Amino acid sequence: MIDFDREEFVRELANAPFDTLALGAIDLSSGKTQFEYFNCSAEDWFDLASLTKALTLGLYGIRHPEKIVGDKALLLEHRGGLPAWGFLPGKGWEEKLKSFQVTDSQTIYSDYSFLRLMLELEKEEKATLEQLCAEHLDDHLKFWTQLDRTNNCVSTGYDGSTLLKGIVHDPRARLIGRPCSHAGLFGTIEGLARALTGIWERYDLITYFEKYWPNSDNRFVRGFDRVSSPEKTLAGPGCSQKTIGHLGFTGTSFWLDLESKRVAILLSNATQNYWYQRAELHRMRRAWGSLVWR
Repeated sequence: MIDFDREEFVRELANAPFDTLALGAIDLSSGKTQFEYFNCSAEDWFDLASLTKALTLGLYGIRHPEKIVGDKALLLEHRGGLPAWGFLPGKGWEEKLKSFQVTDSQTIYSDYSFLRLMLELEKEEKATLEQLCAEHLDDHLKFWTQLDRTNNCVSTGYDGSTLLKGIVHDPRARLIGRPCSHAGLFGTIEGLARALTGIWERYDLITYFEKYWPNSDNRFVRGFDRVSSPEKTLAGPGCSQKTIGHLGFTGTSFWLDLESKRVAILLSNATQNYWYQRAELHRMRRAWGSLVWR
């Protein structure tokens, strides 16, 4: 068990523009997990935001590396030259995404890249995104369109007068209105932990990522963010450079250190009030990560 000052996190939360926090730590070597809850419980569901990218097509790429080659690999690593984001029409959004030419480029962190890759894979495999990801997502990781009143969701703020509780925060995912690969996945912290543990147990992640690591100085590797500076990273000081994970706009993150075989998870509702006030969130991310790596 991680010995930490719970009151320190209580004080930080009191100063933060969000009110809900769930922390998770996994020792992949032993399979032991630890969860800490602040103003929430194991039953609460969080809008995972861009963690969706890693948990959908990132994990799909681990399961089926032979299907993510060529242009698809560029899209998975945000190197396909597509714009970061922009207006998508409610009707015709697929055609707009397909109109972009995929070209090898510098990194452009792009929602469009993941949506385009989703469309390419759905067409090629003759399957929906839910079907492509069903093998590695369990009953505690669902797309927002699959939620019902029994799911106790944490509020992430308002869109006008509409309370975003069980409704995806990302406006593009909301406009499209169907499961998407860039945002829209909801889950409990324990569901997220099971998904990451399951992938670790079934696949050789160290060999998988080391195969691609030397071939690129790109920030993203196979759909996952990676640590370039262990001292400065939001994953928290103490992790190795072989640490992969992802951040989410709503105040979510997970990091997996391939060397120490540990995982640090943090889920919050940082968009509930002032999404641009990130100082407290970043401090908590770094503080929790440093405890996990120690």
